[in-house]
Amino acid sequence: MATWFTSDFHFGHEKEFLWKPRGFTDWKEHAERVIENYNSLIKADDIVYILGDCMLKNDEYGLECLKQLNGRKYLAIGNHDSNRRVELYDHENIFKDIRYGYRFEASKISFWAQHYPAMMGNYKDKHPTICLAGHTHSPDPYQNMDNGTYNVALDAHKCYPVSLAQIIEDVIAYRKTHPVIEYEDRSPYCKYCKFYATCEARPGHELPCPGYEPNEN
Repeated sequence: MATWFTSDFHFGHEKEFLWKPRGFTDWKEHAERVIENYNSLIKADDIVYILGDCMLKNDEYGLECLKQLNGRKYLAIGNHDSNRRVELYDHENIFKDIRYGYRFEASKISFWAQHYPAMMGNYKDKHPTICLAGHTHSPDPYQNMDNGTYNVALDAHKCYPVSLAQIIEDVIAYRKTHPVIEYEDRSPYCKYCKFYATCEARPGHELPCPGYEPNEN
């Protein structure tokens, strides 16, 4: 059993700005190949997080496409997953669960999976939090990595899902080749404060430092 991520199928979307940059000649060829690619990797017992924008325009066609996808599927709602479409997903039992996001941990990394890229405040920590997202249709999986977001959309993975194992490998490799710059210490006192390790003033920099003792020399 493996865990996978993907987003932005846009099944039924006839506009060429979606399927043409992905290398297809029309919207039906796009849908057929996406389904083929998906099912070539994902088995019946695999877990798949689909991070939004499943279908657009032709909902009947979109539902038929979604029904062909293998795996135990979980949806993080995207901007095109309207209330009406969510009702259709639920009525057709497409997904095991439908939420706005999912949180989990793996390999000492915390993950938050949702449709929209988000800035992760503790991306620079030793054990970071990474946002998994789509939405932008960028072909670059590292488009927003400096802010702690990894792009799982079809556009960034040659129209295939990406495994959690591959994501972890990519995140670790990126952080090694793009050294994380430590957060700036905004307090002029912290480096010299005798309460440095336990100081309550330091995290928010809103309280006066209780242990600052200026060096007269």
